[in-house]
Parts: sequence; C-alpha cells; structure tokens
Amino acid sequence: THLLIHLAGYSVQCADIQRSPIDILLKHKSLWVFSLGFMDHETQLKLADYVKGGGKLFLGPSLPSRGLRGEKDTALADALGLSVVGGTSKNLIRSGDQEYLSLIHI
Repeated sequence: THLLIHLAGYSVQCADIQRSPIDILLKHKSLWVFSLGFMDHETQLKLADYVKGGGKLFLGPSLPSRGLRGEKDTALADALGLSVVGGTSKNLIRSGDQEYLSLIHI
C-alpha cells in the first residue's frame, strides 16, 4: 500500500503511534489511522492529545468505542467532544453541529 501511495505522487511516512511520544507524532502534520471501533485507552488519549496539539487526524472506518478487552472505552470521542450519531449503516459522527462520515478528519 505504501508503494502504491508513493507511485500516486504522495509523500508518506509511517509512525508507530503506540510507541512514539506525542512530540514525535506532532512532527507529522497529519496522521491517517485505521480503526475498527476498538483501540487501547492510552492510544486513544494520545490521538486526542495529537489533535489538541494541532495535528490533523484522519480516522476510520470507525470511531473507537471499545478497549482491546471489549469494554466500553470512548476516551478519544470524549476528549474531542465527538459522538456517534448513526449506526453501522450510516457511520455518522457528530461534532458540535456538524456530522461526518466515519472516515473523519478531526
């Protein structure tokens, strides 16, 4: 996938979100994160800090709502004031008065 993106003319780098400190992540002006609706608590908080620090986050296809053990964990959504307003068929996320598809740019 990385090669195809490069061949399409985009310059990309990979980052280990879990292992990288927030100051390293903030050196990237945007992060594209694949999420299936579950993500560990610490990573959710780190992504929220990234956005609050000025980073652009593209996340999808689902906003995390569960931790890795299946427990309810909406740390990312709570920290950024996001809420899911649609089911799996609609995949809408509300932030204030705006709605976004589940591949969201925060």
